[in-house]
Amino acid sequence: MLTLSMIGRTRWRGDSADRAVRTAPTAPSEPPRPRRPNRPDRAVRTAEGSPSTPAERLWAPSVEWVSVMGSTGAVAGRLRDGVLQWLERVFFGGAELSLLSSPAFVAVLVLQGRYPDAVPIAGLLAIGFGSVAIALFRAAVLDVGAWPRRGELATVPLRVGYFSALFLLATVGVAAAATAAGSLWVALLGGVVQPLGLAAFPRVYRAVHGEPLQRSPGVEL
Repeated sequence: MLTLSMIGRTRWRGDSADRAVRTAPTAPSEPPRPRRPNRPDRAVRTAEGSPSTPAERLWAPSVEWVSVMGSTGAVAGRLRDGVLQWLERVFFGGAELSLLSSPAFVAVLVLQGRYPDAVPIAGLLAIGFGSVAIALFRAAVLDVGAWPRRGELATVPLRVGYFSALFLLATVGVAAAATAAGSLWVALLGGVVQPLGLAAFPRVYRAVHGEPLQRSPGVEL
């Protein structure tokens, strides 16, 4: 009898403990935290813990760098245009000198046999420096007076005669002086005589035809 009562008490205690466990309030579970989206514009943490520059911004040019590149490109463009403009002026100066000095070329070819060494040196220097001189004079970089238009037909005889005589002096005359002096260094004066003679051309032109006409109505050459 005592044994049965002990067994009953033990079962009652077990059932009470089970009910206590089942009825015990459970703590509410926290809702899952939402994951933060990846933000490429935020600084990346390095191994030491200090923020670093985002990888996307490492290769992005700054505003200052873009402005410097733009100004450099503009300067380079203006420099290129200026060089091309001067090359064009020198080219047309050489064409003008060669065309107006054509009669003197025949005389230079005939007399070249007498001064075979000095004439080529003096002639090349005369053409080269003369082309540059015409470009400078027509652009008024060196102001020696107003030059006539290239297409002015009324003054062609004066210009052909003056340019031919000047080229003959700068080549054959200088070559003769170099041969007489016995030194080819004198032939370098061909690059001096030609520009000096071209600088005096506006005064000769004004003495014969007056002030040159820069433009004619409806025509611009």
